Amino acid sequence: MNKNKILFIDSWTRGIHNFVPIANELKNYGWESLLVHRGSWGHDSNRPLEEKIDGILCRDFQYYKTRFIYKVLKVEKPDLVLILTTNYLFDRAVILASKSQGIKSCFMMHGIRGINDIDVQKSTPNDSFFQKRWQRAGKFLFHIIPNYYLSGLSNNWWFLFRVEPYSILLKLFFKPHKYLLFPPPSSEIHCDLALVWGNAYKQFFIKEYGYPENRVTVVGHPPLDPVFHLLNNPPNQQKKIAFLDAHFILVDKPYCVYLADGSVEQGQVGWTIENRIKHLDEIALLCKKASRQLVIKLHPATDKFPIQAHFSEDDHVHVFSKLNLNLLIMWCESVIGQGSTTNDIAIIMQKPLFLPAWGISERKAKSTIKRQPMSILCSSPDELLESIKHPDKDKFAKKQEQEQYILDFITYTDGKAIDRIVENIINAGKIN
Repeated sequence: MNKNKILFIDSWTRGIHNFVPIANELKNYGWESLLVHRGSWGHDSNRPLEEKIDGILCRDFQYYKTRFIYKVLKVEKPDLVLILTTNYLFDRAVILASKSQGIKSCFMMHGIRGINDIDVQKSTPNDSFFQKRWQRAGKFLFHIIPNYYLSGLSNNWWFLFRVEPYSILLKLFFKPHKYLLFPPPSSEIHCDLALVWGNAYKQFFIKEYGYPENRVTVVGHPPLDPVFHLLNNPPNQQKKIAFLDAHFILVDKPYCVYLADGSVEQGQVGWTIENRIKHLDEIALLCKKASRQLVIKLHPATDKFPIQAHFSEDDHVHVFSKLNLNLLIMWCESVIGQGSTTNDIAIIMQKPLFLPAWGISERKAKSTIKRQPMSILCSSPDELLESIKHPDKDKFAKKQEQEQYILDFITYTDGKAIDRIVENIINAGKIN
């Protein structure tokens, strides 16, 4: 008897943490899991053609000696493909190729996204998108566009005679800031199933992307499953001391956690490696003035070595790429956030969440507080210093905003998001 198979598709291997919990749970139901990535196209070059990472078999496109997702699906014949984005041109290729072969497609959210001020986002040019348009021209011409057209033709030979394939290419070229993130509603960007984190995201996908309501399912916030489990079974004082000691964080001195996002890696305006270090320097100085330690948790895509080297002589600053973030936040006094998904851990744990809103972080902070209004916006270094010194001052002032945010953007607080995701995948796979 053949096992069911799920095919994860991503641009690189560094996002594998999004798939591991799902693969582990599906294994209990007899499903095989495989990640196919296009790292050799420039996202994650020099990887082995085939390798195992965290128990998942991973293959680069070159393993199949093809650049077409249509041909990969022909070889693997999965019951379901799962993707983490649904609005890019390559996503259209995946969805169309799956449809042409009778394979179910599933989109799963893997991080927060802004759904406020959509008209402003659409009309605000993003320099990084324009730069990438030229930097990645070769990849688009050789890989992305051929994939899109082959998948489209395999699904319907009328594809070449429709306006949409040509229209979307022109729109992506002239207004990438608008049409990369907010493509007009189309069946080409509709998977058979969309798994979203909260009620607000469901309404966004229905209204903005035109998804049929019966294809969008709210599953909860997967990265928060361990957080809810931890809150229900808090560790004792001995474990706290052992954890802090293991990471050289002083037990008897309060610390503040800085949750960095991937602004530099995403090419956001004003964010460079040098500017980020200057920004962190300023935050570290404020924490020192407030007699607090600073623990910086970097984004997974960030190169940790320049930042660790910069702070290597400062005993009050600790820099990490990997550690148990839930425990780190559980025992911290306050959190300084950017626009990271990890802000939600602080919100669920009811930690004071401060947003630096000056310099390069101003734009991001003002955008973040619209989505997370229970945060404290600090418009100057002096305001942040006061907040760090007196973290509980506004702790209960925004209780209503916090409760509404959890209802809209997290929705489920039972720690069973992965269970719901797996249940939906299995049910979709049975339909084939």
